[in-house]
Amino acid sequence: MRQKRVFLIMMAGMACMLLVSCSDKKTDGKADGWIHYGTSTDGSQRHYDKQSITTVSPKVVKVWDRTKLSTDARNKVIEQRKKSQLPTDGWEKLDTVRLLREMDCANHTYKIVRVEDYHENGKILYEADYPNPKGEAVPPGTTIESLLKEVCPK
Repeated sequence: MRQKRVFLIMMAGMACMLLVSCSDKKTDGKADGWIHYGTSTDGSQRHYDKQSITTVSPKVVKVWDRTKLSTDARNKVIEQRKKSQLPTDGWEKLDTVRLLREMDCANHTYKIVRVEDYHENGKILYEADYPNPKGEAVPPGTTIESLLKEVCPK
């Protein structure tokens, strides 16, 4: 009886280890699949979803970028909305901004194709697609440059 219990405990442990190792391979060791690539000057944490990288052309990729906002960043967003006379109800709980970026690796530029602003409870506060976005230069020494280096083909 004791041997059977020990055997079952060992098998359960091995099953757990197998699940963890399979999970790590799928997400590069990140439980939710997002990879940290920097911290903005305002303290916001920047991540990208490696699984979302798609090739548009040999030197152009699209990738989802997620920013976990600092208190300062959230306050700046709310102030900007007020200046633009946009509603701010619920925005004090703004938690995360997700951007679908198109990165031009050869020209060091990027475009924002889609934006999604999330409440801390996971609900979307705002979302928009930008079908003809304007390209912007990637400023040297910024987190956007770090993202470019992470997602562009070597």
